[in-house]
Amino acid sequence: MKKIIFCDFDGTITKKDTVDDFLRKFAMPEWEKIELLWQQGSIGSDECLRRQLACVKHVTLQDIYNFLDSVEIDNSFIDFYEFVKGKNIDFIVLSDGFDLFINYIFKKLKLDIRFFSNSLTYKQGKLSIDFPYRDSLCQVSSGMCKCKIIEKYSNKQFVYYIGNGRSDFCPVKLADFIFSKDELTRFSFVKGYNFFNFDSFSEIKDFISRRVLDNNTFYKNFQSIFSLL
Repeated sequence: MKKIIFCDFDGTITKKDTVDDFLRKFAMPEWEKIELLWQQGSIGSDECLRRQLACVKHVTLQDIYNFLDSVEIDNSFIDFYEFVKGKNIDFIVLSDGFDLFINYIFKKLKLDIRFFSNSLTYKQGKLSIDFPYRDSLCQVSSGMCKCKIIEKYSNKQFVYYIGNGRSDFCPVKLADFIFSKDELTRFSFVKGYNFFNFDSFSEIKDFISRRVLDNNTFYKNFQSIFSLL
């Protein structure tokens, strides 16, 4: 069966969440209270991001680029991406973050990777956000409905999902197998999903290349998640 990989960006490909780090650097402290409302499920990510960006009062485009130059990605991600390309496995990035950030980082690394995300523009000293992939029927009011993209592009393929956090809780229900860390590992464990807890993309590469998984295997690496529970 042909395989496809959908992968989160912030905190998964990047070592830290670029949106959170950006807000810590440039936003007024109020952004953290808004983040808490989202974590509690009181507001969707679309409203959360709009309100948080309103907390950014003074930033230049060069400030943004300088910040993005400091963003680090998983040390083994590029090697992993070249591996899946070589295996003819489709790879799509799904992010509830910003295209401005992702485009800049991928171009800097000379990576031509298809991705879907929210849209962030900078005009006349102001940041403006748009949600081209929002779905009015989204159960969790995400700015970027990852489920909708997976449903559109999976085409009855075997679906791997790679992620780390709350924005991945909804789309993983559409995956045949999950590579998870942090919050997503705890969530997948509680839900009884098929998952492998990873620390780096090199582990995912090894997992896929060894063909440990077949479609009927119910696999959890319990030992590696005990410390997270």
